[in-house]
Amino acid sequence: MVIGVVAMAFVAAVVYKNMVNSKASVTSSKSISSYEIANAAIQKGIWALNLNSDNWNTVGTAGTLAGYDGTTIFTDIPGGSYKLLISAGPGADDRTITAYAKDSSPQPEYRGLKVVLTKGSTQFGPLMGYKIHLKKRAKIHWGPIYGYDEIKLEGKSKVFFPQLYSVGKITHLDTSAALPNTDGMRWWSFNYTPGVPSWPQLDLEYYKALAKASGTYYAKGDRAAGRKHQDDDKDSSGNDKLDDKDKSDDDEYAYSNIIDTRTYVRYYEEGVKAKFKGGNNLLRGVIIGLDKVEFKDGTASVAAVNAKYAAHGLPAYYPRSVTVPANAWKHYQKIDTASDGDYPGDNGGPGVSGQAATYDFGSSLTDATHTPAPIHFEGFLYSAKQIKLHKGGVIVGVVMAAHKTTKLEDSDEDKDSGSGDKDNDANDRDHDEDSNGNLAEHRDHAATWSSTGRSKHMSIFFQDNLGIKVLGSGTTQKAWQEIPTTPF
Repeated sequence: MVIGVVAMAFVAAVVYKNMVNSKASVTSSKSISSYEIANAAIQKGIWALNLNSDNWNTVGTAGTLAGYDGTTIFTDIPGGSYKLLISAGPGADDRTITAYAKDSSPQPEYRGLKVVLTKGSTQFGPLMGYKIHLKKRAKIHWGPIYGYDEIKLEGKSKVFFPQLYSVGKITHLDTSAALPNTDGMRWWSFNYTPGVPSWPQLDLEYYKALAKASGTYYAKGDRAAGRKHQDDDKDSSGNDKLDDKDKSDDDEYAYSNIIDTRTYVRYYEEGVKAKFKGGNNLLRGVIIGLDKVEFKDGTASVAAVNAKYAAHGLPAYYPRSVTVPANAWKHYQKIDTASDGDYPGDNGGPGVSGQAATYDFGSSLTDATHTPAPIHFEGFLYSAKQIKLHKGGVIVGVVMAAHKTTKLEDSDEDKDSGSGDKDNDANDRDHDEDSNGNLAEHRDHAATWSSTGRSKHMSIFFQDNLGIKVLGSGTTQKAWQEIPTTPF
């Protein structure tokens, strides 16, 4: 009798345990299913953001993407349904993807996931190249120099700004892979953490299509075939006004006296060289060169530019106000004081509190936020081979050279008599090298931004708002978490 009672109790326990296990199994199955749906929805959101840089930028300006505002219920994933929200934030360079999912059972389980992706403006810098060589007075402002092989600075280009990131050596600071490879503030050599970002994969087909549509696509053999281009200014006879001194090369274009009254995408195929030199030039937009690109003095004057704009019934181009990037101040930490004028756009600091929101070129004023200097090129400049920038001028935007040496050097206008290329302006440089070749002090920094200096020096001023088109948006995952959800 006792044995029978025990047996019955045992059977009842087994039955109960099986029922519990069965229920747990069903719950677990539903849980995995709804989680998988939520995860698949997140991947769809990541794909939408990475499809092209336009989607990333649209979310930043509009707050979301059409169809991904969290109200549409999608049923394209077998086994359930979901809602997907793509939104801006939490940081300025962040985008958040939120997915709410449920399985298709009679009593569905709901799961929520959220992922934060980030893409900082440091994906680009004002100057990016493999072997970067700066000479004389060449200056880079408001953003980092990225060297994908090495960085070499000579003469008065050896200053305490901007931040330098190199995969290899920085010749005047560190030539050994042995630690230390950073000063923790201004330079990082041999790809020391955080290192040089991945080389952006440009959407060249996108730019080629734009250039073809606007008549600014240059292919090998165009001139020999008599093909014209929409952006070429004309001489008095209606012919292309190109500098054709070298008649031996039909695939080399040398421009002078070109003043753009709108932005252009100029695309030069491999084997086609482009030179912008002499005369009065103001170029705007995008220049893509799969061969050599060269700039050589000849910036158009403020008066010449505004006169041409007036002749076309357009508002004056100058003074030209540009945005100072939010992190510009970080590149001047070694010289930034409480005084203004330590760098272009410095209202007095130090730090971010002293940084101006905008900076004016071609201005009648000369102070911490204005310069009389005109602009030679405003936009994005890329060469698949070599870029040479020399003899003065201001570039506002981003410069990239994929191969060989990126060379920037200044004009020889200021010399000591009989002393070759030695500048006589002792103030316009960071001064004195110690036994290790490191700059020891910064002297009379405000002189660097004098109106004379700014009008002559080869300078690049970074712009991080160009919306450069890349293949994929170059994102990284910043956070991933499961979140509560409500029935829908």
